[in-house]
Amino acid sequence: MKQCICNQLTDIVEGESIKNFQGKIAYKEIAFYPTQWVTLYRCECCHTFWKEAYRATGHSEVPFLMKITLPPCATTEDLRKSMVVIREILDSKAISINEEHCQAIALEVMGISYAKGGDYSPEIIKSFAKSYLKIVGI
Repeated sequence: MKQCICNQLTDIVEGESIKNFQGKIAYKEIAFYPTQWVTLYRCECCHTFWKEAYRATGHSEVPFLMKITLPPCATTEDLRKSMVVIREILDSKAISINEEHCQAIALEVMGISYAKGGDYSPEIIKSFAKSYLKIVGI
């Protein structure tokens, strides 16, 4: 069994690709956003979500990994409610996604809401989710 080191890494690992952690972090790809060149992974050991993205710098692109966790003051009940809102939005667009992908999107949207000073109420989550889904091309 692979040894999980998710808890030993910082929330953002600059200059590292998920490929550098093969054999250390068990993962599986769960989604890909082609408009942002972002790939989501979920550790099979601890079920932590990771986002791999690339930032353009001068002559090249630098990879970075970002841990996606519950934002401060959020509860699992807030996550559950946010997932319901995400599902409603996607159902209205006739888009079907699995539970893991829905959870990853909900965590991203909750993080945006927290960063902008919003709460996790259904109205706020719905507002941020619509914008987020439009940006990532879903």
